[in-house]
Amino acid sequence: MRNTAFSFLIVYLASTSAFGEEQPRTFTIENSIIIDADIETVFAFAADPLNDSQWRSEVNVMDADGPWEVGTVYYEDSRLGLNPHYITPTVLTDLESPYLMVVETPEDNLYLQAIRVFEELDDGRTLMTYRLEVDVRMPADASGFHFPQFLVEIYYSNVMRCYLRQLKNILED
Repeated sequence: MRNTAFSFLIVYLASTSAFGEEQPRTFTIENSIIIDADIETVFAFAADPLNDSQWRSEVNVMDADGPWEVGTVYYEDSRLGLNPHYITPTVLTDLESPYLMVVETPEDNLYLQAIRVFEELDDGRTLMTYRLEVDVRMPADASGFHFPQFLVEIYYSNVMRCYLRQLKNILED
């Protein structure tokens, strides 16, 4: 038990600025899934942020200040930790049908960039890759909890895999 606690302490200290090394300002989570549907179908659903509440489990609702086009601001209301309504504004910065969608937070917010890439496979299926780059302070700000970075990354990678499976289930039904 003592060795486990000591090992955890060493890993935790290494993941913080306790050793005087500058820590990264962001972390990245990326996962992919193959969906048995054509690229146009997958893109039309998964690249439109207004559909996120149907497949991303933490999203209560998404609102937008305009149509699905570059420059539109989206407002994500999510359940994170003890916060039942964490609002994250993002701007649609790139939309290349049917291959790419990018949103990111405006400058006066904690940084988040979400990239969704769609690749057509030979057999009519689609490979979707979802990549998030997140300010290291955002999970604690959103949830009210401060956990070691490596635990946040493990946790959110698992969450992302779950909601990509949910997306696959929706689009393959």
